[in-house]
Amino acid sequence: MLIEAIEIRNYRLFRQAKLTRLPRMTVVVGANGSGKSTLFDVFSFLKDALTQNVAQAVARRGGFGELVSRGEKGPIGITVKFREEGGRLATYHLEIATDQGRPVVEREILKFRRGQKGKPWHFVDFSHGRGTAITNEAAYGEEGVVEERKEYVLDDPSVLAIKGLGQFKEFKIVAAFRSLIESWHISDFHISDARPSAEAGYAEHLSTRGDNVAQVALYLFEHHRQHFDKILEVMRQRVPGVTRVEAKPTEDGRLVLRFQDGAFQDPFIAGTFRTARSRCSPTWCSCMTRNPTRCWPSRSPKTNCIPNCSTSWWKSFATTPGAADRSSSQPIPPSF
Repeated sequence: MLIEAIEIRNYRLFRQAKLTRLPRMTVVVGANGSGKSTLFDVFSFLKDALTQNVAQAVARRGGFGELVSRGEKGPIGITVKFREEGGRLATYHLEIATDQGRPVVEREILKFRRGQKGKPWHFVDFSHGRGTAITNEAAYGEEGVVEERKEYVLDDPSVLAIKGLGQFKEFKIVAAFRSLIESWHISDFHISDARPSAEAGYAEHLSTRGDNVAQVALYLFEHHRQHFDKILEVMRQRVPGVTRVEAKPTEDGRLVLRFQDGAFQDPFIAGTFRTARSRCSPTWCSCMTRNPTRCWPSRSPKTNCIPNCSTSWWKSFATTPGAADRSSSQPIPPSF
């Protein structure tokens, strides 16, 4: 599935914002306070609302009064347009309001359009914990077929309908979209978490804060050496100032990275290397891991590494096994 557009309404500083024609990789650059972190938080919010519920997702962000745009009463709206596995354009729309002071799902719709004409089918249409879902999903797209609906009631009006219905096999389209959101990896990498020397061991995927980057590097070094060496070579070519990167395994099962900066005679180890450049390593580690996630919002370095590294990130992302599952068949350069 490929996300093509996202629309945000009354979400913090985004009273009305819309991003369309999104390519496979989008780089967002802007001044402090322009909304970069808020944009990434929208993806994180959707995942939190699905894995937990809307009330908890709102509470984690300080409550509805802190989340809704200043001077607005709501509802908060998020609309995502994406291509489902059959290539058809689908729309997921979510509105969040309060009921007696508690955040609830004001409206939730998952719809598809049948070809270029005709009224779209609302596979899911819920409000305040009550709604309908299509029961003859298998007949979708057939000539002359009319949608058949069944009413459902959720236990909690703050629970997303796609969370409940997506667990049943008969709702394949709903389950596919639910799986898409669950597979999102929201990376908010913090260099302070990655610098400490982690315990020995390995991990196949980078955590959201990057505190296991050492374990991911060790996993790639031991099990996918070709990909690991490619990461080091790309860093040497693209990261400003780096002339050599080498990996040294230690006796206690750890892996030490040594970076040679052309301005210095002696190399630096990873724990003392400059913040912006160190952020590049987990980015490529995520690109090179097996079974990478379908949607990967990640906070970017805030220095001149962006124009130097973005092309390599895009190429790594586009050529990673499984990349075709996440995007269209033709690679598109990053959009600034």
